Amino acid sequence: MIPQTSGRSREKYANALVHHDIACRYKIDCTSIDQCALNVIFENNWTRLPTSYNMQAGAKFTSEWKTAMVRHYCGARKFLPVSLFRNDARDVRYLNRIRHAIDLPVTRYPLLYELPFQVNAVRKHRSDALIRRLLRALLARNLAPTVLNEVWRPAQ
Repeated sequence: MIPQTSGRSREKYANALVHHDIACRYKIDCTSIDQCALNVIFENNWTRLPTSYNMQAGAKFTSEWKTAMVRHYCGARKFLPVSLFRNDARDVRYLNRIRHAIDLPVTRYPLLYELPFQVNAVRKHRSDALIRRLLRALLARNLAPTVLNEVWRPAQ
């Protein structure tokens, strides 16, 4: 769904979905049909956002994750179910707001999730060195994570 767009954009999106059924321009065995259609619509027509507006889950145990405006979770295991070592207090507070709004029971004591999360961050500190270096480079260049492939493309 593309809210508040012109009829031309909706038509272009519908066509991109149809063409995607034939072949994906981005991936082999693609399962992200809607994302690929959106990529077609916004190709060469987008605004680069600050890194903190699309902080990827790979940066979860970095200081940038703590202050990110938008946390982007990827993969099958995102932020649910809430669990120790995976969710920090901020995750739990935001999820509690949502649960409260839809009349579901909330997770008690969000701050108790912070200590195990920080322990996990210490445990992963060494293995996250590359992502921290990448984030420093992105922040220094003021690039958005959507251009990671341009910055860190493997040598061919």
